[in-house]
Amino acid sequence: MTNLTGKDPAATRAPARLGWLPRGSTLPTDVWVQRHRAILVVLWLHVPGLFGFGLVGNQSLSHSLGEAAVVAIFATAATVLRPHRLLSTVLAALGLFTCSAVLVHLSGGFIEMHFHYFVMVGVVTLYQDWRPFIIAIGYVVLQHGLAGALAPASVYNHQTAIEHPWQWAGVHGLFVLAMSSAGVASWKLNESLLQAAADREDKLAEAQEVAMLGSWEWDVSTETVTWSHEMFRLFGTTPEELTPSYDAFFSYVHPDDKDELALDVHRAVDEGAPYARDFRVLTEDGLLRWLHGRGEVITWEAGQTRLLTGTVQDVTERKRLEDELAHQAFHDALTNLANQALFRNRVEHATTRAARRESPLAVLFLDLDNFKTVNDSLGHTVGDELLVAVAQRLQRHVRGADTAARLGGDEFAVLLDDIEAEGDATRLAERLILALSAPFSSGGREVVVGVSIGIAFHDPALSSDQLLRNADLAMYRAKAAGKGRAQVFEPEMHTAALERLDMESDLRRALGRGELSVQYQPIVAVGVGVISSVEALVRWRHPVRGLLSPVTFIPLAEETGLIHELGRQVLFEACLQARRWQLDHPSVPGLTR
Repeated sequence: MTNLTGKDPAATRAPARLGWLPRGSTLPTDVWVQRHRAILVVLWLHVPGLFGFGLVGNQSLSHSLGEAAVVAIFATAATVLRPHRLLSTVLAALGLFTCSAVLVHLSGGFIEMHFHYFVMVGVVTLYQDWRPFIIAIGYVVLQHGLAGALAPASVYNHQTAIEHPWQWAGVHGLFVLAMSSAGVASWKLNESLLQAAADREDKLAEAQEVAMLGSWEWDVSTETVTWSHEMFRLFGTTPEELTPSYDAFFSYVHPDDKDELALDVHRAVDEGAPYARDFRVLTEDGLLRWLHGRGEVITWEAGQTRLLTGTVQDVTERKRLEDELAHQAFHDALTNLANQALFRNRVEHATTRAARRESPLAVLFLDLDNFKTVNDSLGHTVGDELLVAVAQRLQRHVRGADTAARLGGDEFAVLLDDIEAEGDATRLAERLILALSAPFSSGGREVVVGVSIGIAFHDPALSSDQLLRNADLAMYRAKAAGKGRAQVFEPEMHTAALERLDMESDLRRALGRGELSVQYQPIVAVGVGVISSVEALVRWRHPVRGLLSPVTFIPLAEETGLIHELGRQVLFEACLQARRWQLDHPSVPGLTR
């Protein structure tokens, strides 16, 4: 969009500074070009017109031709010097008033012909420039004075003016000046409107720059495209370097976004549907910038789109923040690995693809050995540094297409998508065990941890959650087998896990129902052959499985914390039984245990 205050850089304002007078020289260059072109046409039309007027007025051919030639000289000079705004304007103004002088001269000083001056003043006022205007007024006075003194009959047709040419030259100058007041007033009003529009455009341009928002218009019928200054800035170019057009706009659009955006624009043109879309552009300075574009049809003619307008706004920072938030939502803040949510999502998609392609898929579940010892003894800061170092080693050993994740605490996982054979997963597990068993330097100390890994392979009958569960079960089996090793999931592991879950539930109920009993095993002093003490042994009479040995449920009670209640009940029952024995057999010595 053209700046409404644009003008010839060489122009200077006229000395008039009164507020009620126009400033002058404020006409935009493109508007001046259009007006100057029309005024030159008027000037050139006077050449044959004056020549014909001279012939009709019984002037000789040579005389008529000579008078018309003077005007032609001014017209030629003003046309040739059009690149020089001020000089061409002054020459055109002088040429117009020369037309008036020639017309008066050819008419024999006929008084009505002086009205031509008044018309030309109105034409010159269209330039809205004090310099040609003042020069024109001076020209009128000077021409009337000199010509009136040298050849008064060619200027005046009454005796008073002939006798006092300079006095009447001044009178004519004042008349011309007075007649031009209406044009000057219109000139002033036009300047005020132009300035107000310029101020609004400046404020709009400033607002667009702050908002990084550019606007455009596309006249579909003429293929004319207009951009605001901010549009050029967004594309890293200038109005001098680029002419706005449909093709110029799309030359900046990223190839991956071009087709969809073009479809939106064509749908708007064909159907009148507004559009809004985010797209990328490659600027002249090599930057990748995200823009949000909007467009709508605002003018229709005969059912056809005439004018399309819209805006584009720089949303690069918004996109960056969105990407950052999305990254934070799906990545572990400490290690920058995928978090549990992202890992589960990728496992779900991978199992869907694997089912279609019938390709192997594996999940590795990793749990660090002895991490709790390091964390408790050296502190959480050292523990966090160790986790970051583990994540870095983990990433170095997986493929780019694989997903490594931290599930929480010291638990990690790896998704192996589209492997060639199941052996690829076991070999990776072996490499990871070897890599993670090497010492770490953390907190100024050398720290050694290990890792236990569970491996589960995809089965079409399994869901993604079941696949993760199987890898977890295999990892616990690896830990139970001695840590620092890998274990492939086997179906009986799930069966054992279910049995363990059932056993835990039954044990909780048994403690509440009193299903546990205490049996006593005597300890005999061999030397004397008498019972010296007894050992209290707990037994569980399961309602379904019958009498269970402590080996079956004591480890489970220790793992689940039920051992505390179990121990309390056994101790209570043993103490109670010892007291009974003391009461029933008071004569038996040493019955104290």
